[in-house]
Amino acid sequence: MRSGPIAAVIDYTKRVKDWPTLETAVDRKIDDQKEFVRGVARHCARSKCGQGP
Repeated sequence: MRSGPIAAVIDYTKRVKDWPTLETAVDRKIDDQKEFVRGVARHCARSKCGQGP
């Protein structure tokens, strides 16, 4: 997940009001977050996270 550079682009594009680039950056951040959640879900499915002792 590359949220650092994406967050910087989001901050910059908000300041300069570059709405098309902001929309693209936010979409990219959402895609990265979705991939992170899928990875955690796959890990938990394999290791039975949260199933107690």
